[in-house]
Amino acid sequence: MHRNTLLITLLALLLAGCASAAMVPSEPASPTATATVAPTQIPLPSATETRPTATATVEPSATASPTLEPSVTLVASDDPSLVIYLLRENTGGPVGCGDTLVPVRLNVQPSGDPLADVRTVMEFFFTTKGKYPYGLFDPLYASSIAVTAVYWGETEIHVETTGTMTRPEKGCGWDQIRAVANETARAAAGGNQVEISLNDRPFNDWASADHP
Repeated sequence: MHRNTLLITLLALLLAGCASAAMVPSEPASPTATATVAPTQIPLPSATETRPTATATVEPSATASPTLEPSVTLVASDDPSLVIYLLRENTGGPVGCGDTLVPVRLNVQPSGDPLADVRTVMEFFFTTKGKYPYGLFDPLYASSIAVTAVYWGETEIHVETTGTMTRPEKGCGWDQIRAVANETARAAAGGNQVEISLNDRPFNDWASADHP
């Protein structure tokens, strides 16, 4: 009887131990260590300073001087160069207000064609700029006149012009105007007579104190 009781007690203890072991919760598994990869550092583009490009502007080359480039010299009697006439003032000469006609050499030889030579000198003469070009007086400096035609008449060369003739400051200025224009045309005409007109009227009528 005592032996059975002992066996029952041992069996009960054994069963109790098993039950206790079954009730003990298992420890959670340790989390697997995960390696964290650092993000790749992408280098930022370096800051580039933008500077405006300097562009050199090439200036156009100066236009070559025209062939007619006068030099102010008294022309010798045997020099055949084409000339225009201007004035040296207050010399006691026979022109205008006691002035002297001075030939200005154009460094252009006569072509042999009186019409061409007269046109050359008259176009240059009427487009000369300034009151004292080449150090000489131009009595037409304030006028604006252009050659429109040069042609033969019956025996004379006609030079037609258009524009405006400004009244000179002094009365003797009319004689100055007639002298420089007529002598310039005559010198290029090869001994032929020249008639100059302005706006379909004789030039000498315009270059007069009596013109309207």
